[in-house]
Amino acid sequence: MRWDRATSAYVLDTSALLAFIEDEEGADIVEDLLERANAEEITIFVSFMSFMEVCYITLQERDEREAQERLRLKGGMLWEKP
Repeated sequence: MRWDRATSAYVLDTSALLAFIEDEEGADIVEDLLERANAEEITIFVSFMSFMEVCYITLQERDEREAQERLRLKGGMLWEKP
């Protein structure tokens, strides 16, 4: 998808990512946005720091394996299609 000013764009922050990963309140909204981005209806941006915060928080609360898995975000749902 090519982004221009007419395209709807969203920025997901750390709390949105964690809500999605941990299936907390708001996870359904984030999942809908991800599905719409996957269908190329919208564009989603995520800061590198948000990924690092997810990793750091997970390392503090869980372990390294879980942190690495979370960076994949449920099977790479945030990664751009090839």
